[in-house]
Amino acid sequence: MKIVFSKYHGAGNDFILIDDFAENFPADNNELIRGLCDRRFGIGADGLMLLRSSAALDFSMLYFNADGHEGSMCGNGGRCLAAFALERGYVSTQKDIIFSAVDGEHRAHFRGETIVCLQMRDVAKIQKKGHGFCVDTGSVHHVEYVDNLVDIDICRRGRALRRHPMYAPSGCNVNFIKMETDGSLSIRTYERGVENETLACGTGSVAARANRLQPSV
Repeated sequence: MKIVFSKYHGAGNDFILIDDFAENFPADNNELIRGLCDRRFGIGADGLMLLRSSAALDFSMLYFNADGHEGSMCGNGGRCLAAFALERGYVSTQKDIIFSAVDGEHRAHFRGETIVCLQMRDVAKIQKKGHGFCVDTGSVHHVEYVDNLVDIDICRRGRALRRHPMYAPSGCNVNFIKMETDGSLSIRTYERGVENETLACGTGSVAARANRLQPSV
């Protein structure tokens, strides 16, 4: 089977992108998707996305985690797919674009031809969970503040929280946050479906900032 693909990344969060307007890609083949995302025996990526047509919008986004299963919303993935749609000629930089994803519609616009700004859905509520907070930004995130991001065993702690009973049955993504002296946030994320730390996470960054902006936090 011949597969034509592109490889994009958003802040180091990398993806395999496939133009599937003709809907020829076997999206139900979890083993194939997992194999393509494998960093040793495949192309290697945090996830795979299909760019598909939409009757009412500019396009639709179908996202798969590296484990081969369809995932929740991916912010960096959405930015990459918008840039890919531009490269493929389906959209232009002259107006905002609107596309559908698993969590609903998203609006994006281009700053030049390399910067994509993506509107995320509103955060309805933030819940206290254990030593952190649960924030749903289209993907469920656990946000927990720590004093030291360098020495944290992110895979051990992240894996434990990702599968914690308080997030059953689907689990969550896990973000460890450090508040810097200049008011910025440093973040390390353990991603569900990748089952490892990723270099960046768009929905996780939004979750961290939304949590920080809460008056009660």
